[in-house]
Formats: sequence, C-alpha cells, structure tokens
Amino acid sequence: MSATVFTVLCVQKSGYWFAQCLDHNIAAEGSTLEEARENWAELFESHLRVAEKLKQEPFTNIGDVPEEYLELYREKCEVEKQEPVPLQMTVTGHRDANLTNAARAVFV
Repeated sequence: MSATVFTVLCVQKSGYWFAQCLDHNIAAEGSTLEEARENWAELFESHLRVAEKLKQEPFTNIGDVPEEYLELYREKCEVEKQEPVPLQMTVTGHRDANLTNAARAVFV
C-alpha cells in the first residue's frame, strides 16, 4: 500500500518561515524553518484527528490554497527543476499508518 503524499511550500518572508500545504489549505509559521515544519505537522495531524473523531473526511471544510503559493511553487520547480524533499513528519495514532513521512517540501 502506498503512502499519501502532500506537498508543502516553505517560504521565508519578513524574518519568518511559512509552510503552506499545496494540496489543502493548511499553513503554519515559525521563526525558524524547523519551527514552521513542526507547527505545520502538528496542525496537519490535528486536522486528521478531529476529522476522525467527527467521522468526517479530512480537509473538507477548509478553503482553497491561495493562488500566490501555487504560482510560486510552479515557478520554483519549473525554473530550478527542484524536486520536493521529505519533511520528516510522523502522524501517530491515525487509522492511515502510511502517513509517516507523508509530506514533502519545496523551499523558496
């Protein structure tokens, strides 16, 4: 069984790092890249846990990903041929055990 993979764009702006999922509108920030990654993974996992508790499909009640992030991702990957790298996140206690290391990131 293959893992579900989500792509996260990591952007540094005004001294902060922003981690924006490009598959679902889930974003977090931090003063360091590692803090932004950790905050994003925690928020992502929270979405999964709440959806499971409510017996709902995850990520169905959140808005669309802002177009500026999608465009930035397309430009970055196209121009630099950058491949996303693993975010090294682990989602524990969820019915889909294949979500371990399920996120990948592109850094801008």
